[in-house]
Amino acid sequence: MSRNYKKRKTRRIRRVFLTIRTILLILLVTVALLLVGGRLMDAYLGTHVMEDFLRAIPVQEWLKLPDEVLETSQTPAVSDSLTPRPTPAVTAAPVATVTPGTPEGEAAEFAAGYDLRKTKATQTIKDELFPDKYAFGSKYAIVVDLDHNEVLAQKDAEVRMNPASMTKILTILVAAERVDLSRLDTDTFPVDADLAVYSYVNDFSSVGWVEGDAPTIRDLFYGCDKCSQLGIGKTTHFTNCVGLFDANHYSTCHDMAVIMKAALENTFCREVLSAHTYTTKPMKESPEGEVLSNWFLRRIEDKDTHGTVRSAKTGFVKESGCCAASYQIANSGAHTMVVTADTYSVWKCIYDHVALYALYDK
Repeated sequence: MSRNYKKRKTRRIRRVFLTIRTILLILLVTVALLLVGGRLMDAYLGTHVMEDFLRAIPVQEWLKLPDEVLETSQTPAVSDSLTPRPTPAVTAAPVATVTPGTPEGEAAEFAAGYDLRKTKATQTIKDELFPDKYAFGSKYAIVVDLDHNEVLAQKDAEVRMNPASMTKILTILVAAERVDLSRLDTDTFPVDADLAVYSYVNDFSSVGWVEGDAPTIRDLFYGCDKCSQLGIGKTTHFTNCVGLFDANHYSTCHDMAVIMKAALENTFCREVLSAHTYTTKPMKESPEGEVLSNWFLRRIEDKDTHGTVRSAKTGFVKESGCCAASYQIANSGAHTMVVTADTYSVWKCIYDHVALYALYDK
């Protein structure tokens, strides 16, 4: 091997290492600029740009979450799952002992009926209302004082939109009114091939049951005409029970607030909507059962909402964006509900709820 050849080989190797080092330095500088720029933008605009950016990365491609964790709400194709926090000691809202046949627990303090009234004090939600220049992201929204059935604030709350998986709030309410609750853990529903294929083809969130599984009725509740009775038959129309997109499947934030209120007044529905986690009976793919999580509740529990968010249901299809209905007890004891629809990420949806609760539950 000639001396010149060795020199050329050495120079090539050196160039390769220099190229690799340069690329690594560029990557480090880029990440640093993104972090600094994001934080400066957050500080200036009062937003969470950097958080939303980081959580928009498809983390499941490089960070595998524990197999036992399954998000039950509809989420975008781009995941923003987080490593789960430890399960809280209390996973459901406490239920007070009251006269049988009447609304129970906290819901007994709600104003009667489903006529959610706007008043002279009802505000239109816009960025100028929020401190620290917070940029409100949801296209539709409503804030309801459940103690007086009054709309505190709204943003196109009576405009038609697609409710995605918020649809399931009505599904569990209708089902809860029709099943024998004493048979929740004994009656089962066999999963056949058609049902498994339907779930796969439509690409909606599922628990993971396969052909041959036989979940109990209670399991189905945690995994899933009433509108006329609630007075919203002219503005809400559902064509399926899970929230798949359909041009004729629609509602409004106002109507979803009515549905959520009715569900909260049903003891079992409120239990389902308030659970942070639930473990199913044994399944073929999960012999020890599958752990289901209400990620909205688990993600918002450490945020300052001037109260405690007790119940929630999220939704997502690409045509509707991210949406959610939630309910909290304020530190003052007031009972408040927020419904939002059509924003660009799960986290922005959560922060919109935080901002609204913090603004109106003072």
